[in-house]
This record gives sequence, structure tokens and C-alpha cells, in this order.
Amino acid sequence: MDDILKGKLTRFLLHYSHNFLFGLPAGSTDYSKGRQKNIYNNLREKGKKLWGDKFDFIDKPYDNVTSQLLSYPGIERLIKDFIIPTTMALFSEDLLNSLKTYWLDGNKPNESFLIRYRLNRETASPFLDVSEFEHENNTHRNVNSWGDFAWLWFEEIEPEFKEYIYKLRIENK
Repeated sequence: MDDILKGKLTRFLLHYSHNFLFGLPAGSTDYSKGRQKNIYNNLREKGKKLWGDKFDFIDKPYDNVTSQLLSYPGIERLIKDFIIPTTMALFSEDLLNSLKTYWLDGNKPNESFLIRYRLNRETASPFLDVSEFEHENNTHRNVNSWGDFAWLWFEEIEPEFKEYIYKLRIENK
């Protein structure tokens, strides 16, 4: 990864710390107090498995933890060891490819897409901002916009780490 991309990804993580690590550790953008503790415990557990006992951070607001993670393990290892595998675990290859098609065509998925992939407000995050509403005893879903992570994944991470993602897919089959 070149320095320009490292800088871009680092700034993105720092400026979007309200959506801590793109919402990936818990697959949710619900960041209430209880959820934050779960996110930190999940991250700490995964981090120790990935990077050994040296990995730890002080539980503080998300932007402080993000800064700590950028110091160790660093942006490249964070992307390769955590962000990419977590994304691939939360979203199937078929779903990611379908989302990418919409992204590249300049369109947003519709309600039938959300139904087909069983996506709702929580499970569509961080790729899509979805609202839900009741009408005549049915829950309807609407894609309001692309989530912050969509641009980063489809325009920066996936193209840069294409071979690495392919290798992980082969290993996980």
C-alpha cells in the first residue's frame, strides 16, 4: 500500500470515528454505552488472536481508540487483518458483487434487493443507510443513501487489495 492510500485510509478512519471502524466489529451502527463495551470486547478478543498479547487499547471514546489502533497495529495491518476479513464474514461474495454493480452503475439498491439479501437497517450497515417503516402491518425498507464505507470499499480497499481478497476467498471455501 502506498503512502497516498495509507494517508487517505487513515484520515477516513479518523474523520469517521463516530462510525467506529465502519461499524464492522458488531455489524451495527448502534453505539449506545452497552454496545460500545461489546464492540471493544469483540475488538480486543479478535485483536489478541491476530496480533498477540501486545495488542491492547485503553477504553476511551471511539476517536481515541482509533488513534491507538493506528499506532498499533497500524493502518495496513488493520485493513488486511481486520477490516477485510470482517467485511467478508459479514457480507457474502454474491452480496458484495451485487452491491458493487449498483455502486458502479450509480444506483442504489431497491427494496426487493434488501428483501432478497435479508438486509435491514442494522445488517445493511455500513454499506447502506436503510430506513424502515410500517404500512398496513408490513415492514417496508428504503435505501436512503450509500453508507460511508461503500465508497471506501469499492473505490479504495477492494481495488488495492484485490489479490489479497481473492486469496482469502479461496482459503475460506
